[in-house]
Amino acid sequence: ETGRPALLTEHGIYVREQYLNLGRSIESTFVRWILTRVIGTVADMNYAYADQVSPVCHYNTRWEKWRGVEDPRIKVIYNGVDPAKFFPLEAPVRNERPLIVCVGLIFPLKGQLDLIEAAAIDGARPWWRFWG
Repeated sequence: ETGRPALLTEHGIYVREQYLNLGRSIESTFVRWILTRVIGTVADMNYAYADQVSPVCHYNTRWEKWRGVEDPRIKVIYNGVDPAKFFPLEAPVRNERPLIVCVGLIFPLKGQLDLIEAAAIDGARPWWRFWG
């Protein structure tokens, strides 16, 4: 309507994340079938009207191409930090064990439970035992 270009950015691929979530959370095959079509249609409408679609990595472009976005409308904008510009001012404190930090939405798809289980494989104490 305004003649301004529309930019669609995706950190994750919405369709993929919703398909995975439906598989875990909805028992009814019929309800999953309906919801996958609704979700796919919503995503396709957004892709159709976007002048540029920008995922955060090249790998994600395959999902957008699969949903009909043409190569010229896809421009990857990579996540990341330039270590030459952003670096610690002091030397990091070295512990006897590595420190792992996870910053993100607490959601099964983000894998925090997988991270905790992976840390436990090495015999590390689970995070809930650090306090109390």
